Amino acid sequence: MLIERLFCCQPKGCIRSEDYGTTRRSPAAVPDTLGRVRRVFRIGLIVVAVFAALGGVDGLLHGPGPDALRREPVNAQASVTDTYIDGFGGDPMVDYRFEVNGKTYEGSGTGGELGNGDVLRLHAGDYVAIQYAATDPSLSCTCDARNASSWRLPPGGGLDPADLMLFLPLVGVIAWELRTRLRTRKS
Repeated sequence: MLIERLFCCQPKGCIRSEDYGTTRRSPAAVPDTLGRVRRVFRIGLIVVAVFAALGGVDGLLHGPGPDALRREPVNAQASVTDTYIDGFGGDPMVDYRFEVNGKTYEGSGTGGELGNGDVLRLHAGDYVAIQYAATDPSLSCTCDARNASSWRLPPGGGLDPADLMLFLPLVGVIAWELRTRLRTRKS
């Protein structure tokens, strides 16, 4: 087969017209360009839908974000449990524990904005100024929550219904595939 392709002047799928001595492609050998475009489009849509669904899963796991903390921060004092430097050459961090309505919550932060100063000088049992969300005390920080950069705020907790929208492309792709398969089965 390889030798025929190397030494034969006619490409595979071609027929020779005896009348004119020319070579033309047979209809069976003509590439289905529209079919290829549809296939590439379908694969691209599937990839986008899967990544959107993965983003939805990530969103469902991490919740609605720190919006509750930004809207209704409550000032409080928390007990320091540990101080450390986050990673090689990282920021000074403080881990803390606080209580709201008889339930204990834990958090961590970089310190500074609420007058905590250098958190590395704090020891276990000292107090550090924090803010927590009135509606969800599990969201807390050692920063001014209303004005802080997003990286300073903790990832959210709970369920954000908007993240369910990220599953719609995957549902659409599945429905499209089922419809296509049912059509080809009927034909």
